[in-house]
Amino acid sequence: MSSVAAQTDSVTSPTIHQREGWELWWRWVLAVTAGELVSFAVPSVVGAMAMGFGFSNLAFLVCIVLAGVGEGAILGSAQWLALRLAIPQMRWHEWTLPTALAAMLAWIIGMTPSTFVDFETVTPATLIVGGGALGILFLLSMGGAQWLALRRYAPRAGWWVLANAVAWPVGVAMPFITLGLVPDGASAAVMIVAGVVGGVLMGIVVGALTGLALVWLLRASHYGGKYANNG
Repeated sequence: MSSVAAQTDSVTSPTIHQREGWELWWRWVLAVTAGELVSFAVPSVVGAMAMGFGFSNLAFLVCIVLAGVGEGAILGSAQWLALRLAIPQMRWHEWTLPTALAAMLAWIIGMTPSTFVDFETVTPATLIVGGGALGILFLLSMGGAQWLALRRYAPRAGWWVLANAVAWPVGVAMPFITLGLVPDGASAAVMIVAGVVGGVLMGIVVGALTGLALVWLLRASHYGGKYANNG
């Protein structure tokens, strides 16, 4: 009887493991998609208002950076809601605070050069070196910040940095693609729809890629969460 039970466990455990892994993945994708769609509205609205009020370049940058903190807090909160099902011991601030700071840093990196640098006076070598350094910092910002929280629960959490460095550039490209497909002279409504579609695609892409990494990390770890060691 015990041998039959053992054989049954050997057959059913991988199925349970896979099912719960996919459950976490779907929750994560939905959380990232919804969180990014809502959170990206914060800098969009703040930026539009700052431009409407005629703010200076420096004031505009400050507004966008502060809005980026709000964007990161919303996205981090959505991710935490999905993540806490797998890691119930993780507290809200552990994940959300690094995510908010990473979003702030990303906006600083993205907006500062165009705000203060006159690219016509900068040598090509400076552009290449400076752009490369800022690009690397941008790619590592989100994954590196969240790694500070995830490393407590997944020993191989360093891979999370790489996963985000791959996922975010691909995801960020989505709104540019959808907006680029809008013909010249299109109405504001068409532009809004294209922007929303791009935002949804961005969330799906980032969520799907980082979700695969998340499931793998928790399966590979010795953490005792719901999704970690059921196989």
